[in-house]
Amino acid sequence: MSEHESLVAGRSRRANAGNKLRDLLEKEHIRASGEEGELEKEDEEYSFEREVDVERDIDISSEDSESEEGEEEQQVELAETEEKLLRQEEKSEKRRLQKSRITNLQKSLGTPKTKMPEKSEPGLVKKTYKKQKLDSSSRRTSSRMHTIRMTQSTEHRLQEARPRRKYTVHAGGDRTKFGLTQQQRLAEAAKTEAFNIGSLRNYVNYEEQRKLRLRRSAAKHRRLQGPILKYITKTEASESQKKVGNYYVAPLEHPLSQGPVETPILPENVLEECAISGQRAIYMDPLTRLPFANAAAFQELRDVYHQKYAWSALLNTFH
Repeated sequence: MSEHESLVAGRSRRANAGNKLRDLLEKEHIRASGEEGELEKEDEEYSFEREVDVERDIDISSEDSESEEGEEEQQVELAETEEKLLRQEEKSEKRRLQKSRITNLQKSLGTPKTKMPEKSEPGLVKKTYKKQKLDSSSRRTSSRMHTIRMTQSTEHRLQEARPRRKYTVHAGGDRTKFGLTQQQRLAEAAKTEAFNIGSLRNYVNYEEQRKLRLRRSAAKHRRLQGPILKYITKTEASESQKKVGNYYVAPLEHPLSQGPVETPILPENVLEECAISGQRAIYMDPLTRLPFANAAAFQELRDVYHQKYAWSALLNTFH
C-alpha cells in the first residue's frame, strides 16, 4: 500500500449479492460469445460450400440457356421484321387508296389540281407576303365522300326551296288591307264561338252513345256465375181503394140530401211483402224505404244499395 493510497481504495471488495450477480453475468457473456463464434465459423464453411455448388449449377444452366436464348432471339427478330413489313405494306396501300379517291373526286367535281410549290434553297429568295382579301362566299371543304354528298344534297334542296320561299316571304308582308273593324272582329268571334259550341255538343253526344253501346255489349256478352238475385218492384191496386174524382164538400148544417148519413168504410190494411224473400214484411228500411221480413233480407237490401251486386240488363236482375 502506497502512502497516498486511501484505505477504501486499497481494501478488497466485500462479497455481497450485487458483486456475485455481476461476476455470474460476465461469465455467462464470455461463454455465449464463445458459442456464437463457433456457430459463425460453421455457417461460413457451409455457405462457402453452398456458393461453390450454386456456381457450378449456374455454369451448367447458363450454357443451356444461352443456346435456348439465341434461338428465341432469332425467332423474335424474324417475327418483328415480318410485322414491320406488313405494316409498311398496309400504310402504302392506304396512301394509294386515299390518292385514288382524291383524284376521282376531283375529276367528278371538276376541281383543278393544286400544285405543290417547289422548295427553294434557304437564303437565296426572300419570302413575300401578299395581303389576301377574305371572300365571304368561301367555305371550308372536305375531301370525304360522305361530306361531299351531304353538301351537294343540301345545296340541291336549297335551290328547290328558293321559289317556294318567295311566296312565304311575301305572304307576311303588308297586311294593312286586311284590317278589320271592332264590330267585324266581334262578329267573327261570335261565329267561331257558335261553331265551337256545336262541335263540343256533337262530341259529347257521340261519347255518350259510344259508352251506352259499350255497356249494352258488355251486358250481352257477360257470363253470369254463382247465385242470381232478382229484384222486382211493382204496385197492385186494391179493390177497397176509391177511385179518384171531384167531390163537393158541404157543411153539415145544410145537407144536400134528406136521407140517412152513411158512415164511410175504411180501407183494409194492405199487407206489405218483403222485397227479398216475398214473406210478410213487418219492418221498413229507413234508407231505401223498402219493407223487409228479417235480418238476412235487410242485409241483402243494404248490399244492393251499396252496389255489391251488378245489374244485368239482359236478365233484368242483380247478380
